[in-house]
Amino acid sequence: MVIVVELVALSAFLYRFSLDRQIIDFNSKIKQQEIVLQLLKNEEMQYRNFQERLSLASNFSSVGISKVNIFQDIANMASQDIAIGGLSLLENKITINISTQNTSSLNRFTNSLKTYPKITKLSLDSINVKKGSGLTVTFTANVK
Repeated sequence: MVIVVELVALSAFLYRFSLDRQIIDFNSKIKQQEIVLQLLKNEEMQYRNFQERLSLASNFSSVGISKVNIFQDIANMASQDIAIGGLSLLENKITINISTQNTSSLNRFTNSLKTYPKITKLSLDSINVKKGSGLTVTFTANVK
């Protein structure tokens, strides 16, 4: 009985050494793989950045052409005495900032925006009257 217990204790002791050796081997493999990952980190970041830019470009190319056409159409609606201060597009809303000296030009531009088929809703956000610089108007429109 004592011999069996001694054999079990000795085998457990020797098994412990083999487990320690496996742990050391696994730790060294992990360290090696960490070094490889650190070396490839920059390439992975460049690849992800490139993928993100490709995705953005494909989204813009599929949707962006129609949006660019809307910008061109709105710019063409403005007469000579209307200065477009800014056109911005967020999702399906476009914001238009214009300045003019002439209220009749503003009226024609507003009517053109109302009848433009790609605009579903037009709202006048602000009108500022400044001496010497005329009217500054901000529109917001929902785009199809």
